[in-house]
Amino acid sequence: MKTPIQKNMKEQKNLIILIVFFFSIALSAKPVISYKVGDRLYVLAKSGLNLREKPSKNGRFLQTVSFGTSAQVRQITDKEYEVDGISGFWVKVIADDREGYLFDGYLSAYPPPVSELPSKSNPTLKQYAEKFLPKNTKVTEFTDDTMVTTSTLSLPLARLEEAYLLGICFIYNFDRYKYPRKSDKIKYADTEVEFNISRDKAGQVKSISVIETYINSGGMVTLTVADLGNAGAEIKTIFAAP
Repeated sequence: MKTPIQKNMKEQKNLIILIVFFFSIALSAKPVISYKVGDRLYVLAKSGLNLREKPSKNGRFLQTVSFGTSAQVRQITDKEYEVDGISGFWVKVIADDREGYLFDGYLSAYPPPVSELPSKSNPTLKQYAEKFLPKNTKVTEFTDDTMVTTSTLSLPLARLEEAYLLGICFIYNFDRYKYPRKSDKIKYADTEVEFNISRDKAGQVKSISVIETYINSGGMVTLTVADLGNAGAEIKTIFAAP
């Protein structure tokens, strides 16, 4: 028969094993791959992506693949990379009729809604879904009596980072905003911007909101992207007229 001290030591040992187990899972977590060979992906990096001869930042530079350009996947590598808090892999593609490697952290199966940086006619989430996405795409849009328009778009298989890069394209000044690594406030001559990041107990980012207030007019737009787990990600925008 075990004494209370022996039982306590066993419980502590089991707890340590459990902590080490979950810690090892966190360390071994890989970026999510939501595409396959043959798929066509789109560049969401505002300044474009560097196409390289080898799957490395030290690979010989071939050319810049511009924002919105599509690339066909030829090979998925296990070479990881990280840029501005976004993790991903190098992937072999054909882009602009040239073969090379791109970082997939800034690639998406969903095309950007605009081509201008910034665009003077950013579409709503509903307009974007009707033009680019399958008919069964889950999207809602509602305008209340105070002219506040709320739109929500669900993107199956999308990563949180991917949803953010796509979501900011629905904001007029989207060319300003990189993927945020922490909650922050920024003030421009014409705009005040607040970034809020929500994390789970393990420290993983679960949602990001961007509140953009136009100083001169008093108008406001809020963008929120949320991780839906196995269901992908969700983009929500709220436009408030001045």
